[in-house]
Amino acid sequence: LRAERFMKGAGSIPNTVKSYFEVYTDAKINDSWTAKSKAKIESDMDKDSDATNTMTNVYAEGKLSGIAVKVGKFDTVDGYAYTHEDPMSGVQLSFGNKLKTRLSGGTISNPNNYFSADYGAAEFSYKLNKATNLTGAYHVFRSVNKGYKTIKNDDFELGNIGFDTLFAKNLRFVALYAKSDANASVDDTGYFTELDYKYMDINRPGSFMIMLRNFKLTDATAISSRYDSYTHGNVKGTELGICYAPVKNVETGLKYFWGKDVNSNIDKNFFRGEIKFFF
Repeated sequence: LRAERFMKGAGSIPNTVKSYFEVYTDAKINDSWTAKSKAKIESDMDKDSDATNTMTNVYAEGKLSGIAVKVGKFDTVDGYAYTHEDPMSGVQLSFGNKLKTRLSGGTISNPNNYFSADYGAAEFSYKLNKATNLTGAYHVFRSVNKGYKTIKNDDFELGNIGFDTLFAKNLRFVALYAKSDANASVDDTGYFTELDYKYMDINRPGSFMIMLRNFKLTDATAISSRYDSYTHGNVKGTELGICYAPVKNVETGLKYFWGKDVNSNIDKNFFRGEIKFFF
């Protein structure tokens, strides 16, 4: 269960108050395979209207010859949640130890920006040492339904490289660079950096994490990233946030973003508060 409140500063990001109720189910098929689903109920708390109820995921998950397999419709998030965070209908294979590989093929679609496409991806993570991971990915989009995006071509590719490192006991740094060949009205390059202090765990009341992020998201480089969902995309700027576990299975969070639209250079700021209950 998650409740959120978005309050705009300068710029064109609208105020919203929403709640989400997500139910996950698991059913064992055999010793190697499990059937899973997710249902989501969404309510706009600013309006007197009925909640929407959607079965967003139905899939099977298991192993074949040591390869982790997902088949059906499931959530998929690329490295650091920068490029996309979409439901995917298709197949996903994950394997490897020091060099981890994830191969995906199918279709992705996002109900918020109405972007959808036939999709394929190869994503890699290499453990350089105990503290540092190197990452890279290549994404292919075909038969694109652009939705709200300004992309002009039906087919395009997108790649990114990055790394994350724990360079002190309580300090973690992440960096990513992205580039695509999409024909769009915005820049075809983007970036993301993050500095984290400490780590929050909902099983440890009193734990917290402070995040400082700086990023540029455009229609060409971030299809439906976690950060695109509340900045409304085509933006560059800085975000400061904190998440805190006051009691077990409860997470609270505050975020403030200040930046500019990459096209108009108009200020684009917001404040976000949220509370999440896990059970």
